Amino acid sequence: MTIDIEDHEGIKLLRLGGELTGGEENALVDTVTDLLAGRNARIALELGNVQYMNSAGLSDLVRLVAQANVQEARVILANPSP
Repeated sequence: MTIDIEDHEGIKLLRLGGELTGGEENALVDTVTDLLAGRNARIALELGNVQYMNSAGLSDLVRLVAQANVQEARVILANPSP
């Protein structure tokens, strides 16, 4: 998995690529958790270049959105592929 981070007017855009398969050593979860430490964090996960996602990867996305909601932050999913 690749993660490129850009800042667009206070919104962190994470462009993801490759395979999103979850697991114990998960750079995506670690990166988003660190970004959520900021107050009122706004994060967009751009999924257009994700070639494969399994149930563990989907679970990570759901968990990150839920974690953001608890912290009064926002994580949105952009450009998901079917």
